[in-house]
Amino acid sequence: MYKVNEAAGLPALQRVWQWLEESELDFSDRITMALRQQQALEDLAKKFRRKAALREGWLQDRWTVLSDMTFGETLLELEAAGHKEDSIATMLDAFAPRVNALSSIHGMLADKGYHGIEAVTDKMEAILSSWSGLQGMLETRRLALDHEYQVCLAILI
Repeated sequence: MYKVNEAAGLPALQRVWQWLEESELDFSDRITMALRQQQALEDLAKKFRRKAALREGWLQDRWTVLSDMTFGETLLELEAAGHKEDSIATMLDAFAPRVNALSSIHGMLADKGYHGIEAVTDKMEAILSSWSGLQGMLETRRLALDHEYQVCLAILI
């Protein structure tokens, strides 16, 4: 508690009172700024969760498509399957910037000390793992398709 020196009088009290008001205003401004920053982080986290859900759905759909290893039995069917593989590879290539953008949002949340970063990191790791697995699955399918194509050619010759 502040006690006014009787000799200083009213001007000293006014200076102290002004200092208290300025301190209170400064404190209020800092709290407001911190709340805005937290709201911005929460909005960014919401954006991450929304985009992550979309990416997970897309990846799950591609897993379903790529898990079917039946290519056909005739040379024409195998060639059509090869074109399908090319279009899937093109889709995967076009999807890479979206995964990178999601990773960038994750990085911003981590850099700014988002309180729920553990859950965000777990989700990001799951998406990256699925993405990597999908690329490996595509390569496995390409090799299997190439093998079946070679076998079909050998039978025809």
